[in-house]
Amino acid sequence: MPNTTDPHILLCGGGFVLNRLATVLPQDSFVITSRSGEKVADWKSRGYVAEVLDIAVVNDVEALFLKYPSITTLVDSVPPIRSNGASTEDPYIGVRNLRSQEALRQIIYLSSTAVYGEDSGGWVTEETVPEPATQSGEHRLQSENLYRESSASVTALRLSGIYGPGRGLGIALKEGRYRMLEDIDRHANRIHVDDIVQTLHILLTASGLEAAPTYNVSDDAPTPVSEVVQYYIEKFSLPAPKTLTFQEARAAGRERLISSNKRVSNARLKTLPGFKLRYPSYREGAGTEFYND
Repeated sequence: MPNTTDPHILLCGGGFVLNRLATVLPQDSFVITSRSGEKVADWKSRGYVAEVLDIAVVNDVEALFLKYPSITTLVDSVPPIRSNGASTEDPYIGVRNLRSQEALRQIIYLSSTAVYGEDSGGWVTEETVPEPATQSGEHRLQSENLYRESSASVTALRLSGIYGPGRGLGIALKEGRYRMLEDIDRHANRIHVDDIVQTLHILLTASGLEAAPTYNVSDDAPTPVSEVVQYYIEKFSLPAPKTLTFQEARAAGRERLISSNKRVSNARLKTLPGFKLRYPSYREGAGTEFYND
């Protein structure tokens, strides 16, 4: 039986970003999902329409769309499915199951700037040819491409490193988990979760907006990692991080440290109506990690 509510947005994979987005959308406008029954129970206690969903199970995806026939918009924040060593597992099965839903008219996919393989410190824009240097970047790019094969209007948000309440460099430094490359000072590209939410809110609610197929979602200040780390150390009296050589980082499988060195342009993002970065650089956002509101 169809559900008596008529939400039109599916927030798929209710993690850090979509949890935050849910607080600024009308509660009757969306269904938020997770594989975790505990998360879903918590959302329901807040008055959200929430469902347990594993997007890798096609029958479950189809049942959800039957239950909520008014859903026409998808916001997908689920990372590509990892194989866990099983070479036959399809990392794109969730994308395939979701994109096949004919009711969808708008798809927003939370991708990553890892699709760009630039490693010399140069600028990348949405016109830069994606050349992922990591498997995760390749998976993100192919997920974008698969969604574009659907009949819906598709927008990929290529996100830089996300931080905000409860998550970010300050916490990693405080807990001694952060590692820096000793040999190369790469650029850090960051974006505060509230500025991602602002972007999503505009895409979901702006009347008559013809969204671009891709937006880089990053702040105004690509900055050498050493500068950002030193700022945090001095401002919050945090311990200096341990360093790794390039060889040590490779041996430890720290692809993120060695795979890219780029500066991400956000010029297209700033063309969205009413958009203005709340946290234009790491300086304005520094410390928000310590407040888990």
